[in-house]
Amino acid sequence: METPGHLIENAGLLILGLLVYPYVGRWLPSHRPERRLLRQLVLGLLFGAITMIMMIERIEIRDGLFIDARWVPVALVGLFEGTPAGLLAAAVGAAYRLWLGGAGMLPGLGSLLLTGLAAGLAHRWAGGGERVSWRHTLALSVVVYLIVVGAYLSAGAHGTRLLGHVWWMLLLTFFLGITLVGGVLRDQVERERLLEERARVMKELGEMTSSRDGAEGARHAARMHDLDEKLRQLRDVMRGAPPKEEK
Repeated sequence: METPGHLIENAGLLILGLLVYPYVGRWLPSHRPERRLLRQLVLGLLFGAITMIMMIERIEIRDGLFIDARWVPVALVGLFEGTPAGLLAAAVGAAYRLWLGGAGMLPGLGSLLLTGLAAGLAHRWAGGGERVSWRHTLALSVVVYLIVVGAYLSAGAHGTRLLGHVWWMLLLTFFLGITLVGGVLRDQVERERLLEERARVMKELGEMTSSRDGAEGARHAARMHDLDEKLRQLRDVMRGAPPKEEK
């Protein structure tokens, strides 16, 4: 049994997703509708690959008893990028589960697809990835947990026995994976939004060269200062630094 090693591998996969996410955001900004579908495709495939690897690197909690966190990346990408990305990530994992075959295949397929759909609905409920809050991540954690519990129960007596051993581990996995990691992703999405707005304001400010644009330029400069302050505060939060009191 190599539980610590597998836990580290699964955590590393989520960290990989967190590291790649902002780079995709720079290449495919969320505020450009013409690139929205491509962004969802790229991130859906990325988190789908993480889902599949998590299924391969499953966690052995006791001799011969395994669980994995396949539903976490599906839930995260669907929550922050919408239904297409969530269902695409789920489809990648479902394709691998279909290839494996065996007992419990249909409940496994259904739980992945339902997770992608639930995450997409949570995205719409939040009003977009930039508006996701702790209540959305927590609610989605509960919904995904219920979906997975239903999948175990629908697998018959064997699935019910397994659930009796792993229910608490699944609950902890979804809480840490969706609620806490989702909080980190939320900060990254907010930082991306602020940087996009800052770039837009800077461009508009640079175009104001005549004296008649003086008042408007002053407003843009004040907006730039406000955005810089918000970015500084967000950077402090992401680094875990205590907030600075304003004088």
